[in-house]
Amino acid sequence: MKKIIQILNVLLFSGIAFIASAKDVDVLEYSTLKQKAIDFENSLPPEINSQLNHSYGPILAEVFKQCVPVARPTSFEVISYVNKDGIAEKNWTMTPSQFGQCAKQVFYGQKLYSIDEKPFYAILSFNLWQESDN
Repeated sequence: MKKIIQILNVLLFSGIAFIASAKDVDVLEYSTLKQKAIDFENSLPPEINSQLNHSYGPILAEVFKQCVPVARPTSFEVISYVNKDGIAEKNWTMTPSQFGQCAKQVFYGQKLYSIDEKPFYAILSFNLWQESDN
């Protein structure tokens, strides 16, 4: 019985450590950040929103360059905290794959787009699913 309690304590401690290290992908936090990003982008004038969307081009090219070895058919979404200078300082993804984690790392520190020199949350979603003709 004592051995079982020791094992349970180790598992409990390991679980708490895992939860603490995975805090940045908490589902509630992620959905809140996602909604902030969507609301912000929806509030932008069309020309600014278009410029923001175009700023993802070079970053996506780098994502595909670096992450193609782990790319699989998937949909992908990344939320970025963009500082006042337009730099993606922090990124979150709920895409459960090596590709998602690779893309998240590529986004870190990349120049997106500065909007009124104020920080904001941005969201990018894309789909790598291959469509079937059947």
